[in-house]
Amino acid sequence: MKVVPASVGAVFCDMLTPLSVHTALALADFTFPGTRTKPTGVIRYLENLTPQELASNLASGLAVMLVGEAPPNYWVPSAQRGTLDGQRQVARAKALSIPQGQGAEIWVDLEVPAPDTTALQIADYSKADCQEILSAGFDPGGYVGEGIPLSPEQLYLLPFLGYWHSLSNVQPVANVDYKMIQLFPTQALQLMTGPLSVDLNIVQRDKRLRLPTMIVAE
Repeated sequence: MKVVPASVGAVFCDMLTPLSVHTALALADFTFPGTRTKPTGVIRYLENLTPQELASNLASGLAVMLVGEAPPNYWVPSAQRGTLDGQRQVARAKALSIPQGQGAEIWVDLEVPAPDTTALQIADYSKADCQEILSAGFDPGGYVGEGIPLSPEQLYLLPFLGYWHSLSNVQPVANVDYKMIQLFPTQALQLMTGPLSVDLNIVQRDKRLRLPTMIVAE
């Protein structure tokens, strides 16, 4: 496998549910109704992505992006938790043999923290998580979800190398904005293997002309 930039306008389907071999093939062959557009790839959670699924997704022609574990609602961010989460994300990426030092992104899922969470707690968590990801040769990206108590300027000061806009109504990121946008509502794609519930995401360049990266078969 290798790491390459995604293209502007590429469509990625993110889902927590693993894909079977047959579903991956069906998704790769799917065309969005009324268009000639097919999904470029999938965004899968490191918590349940196996080497077997990664291999079958790539073999089907789907590119893959990686996102860290979805936190439980009302979680409490801290530097210690960021370090532990980053170490776990890195360990799972290495177990999948994701190429290191090639710009492979690990998206850090920031959403629905405890109601009294402060901007400093989010910053401490993000810095610690990003440090683990960067030191292992991966690129940290920030998924900005519901309930993140940071201003556009505070988001910009986090050490992420790009940002992903959730389907929630969230603030912009000062100076750089987003390089991927999650659409609303969640879609049920009617595949040959049956319906598949996904969130659709559109790739764009951020204001620094950066694109997200994706993993593809060599």
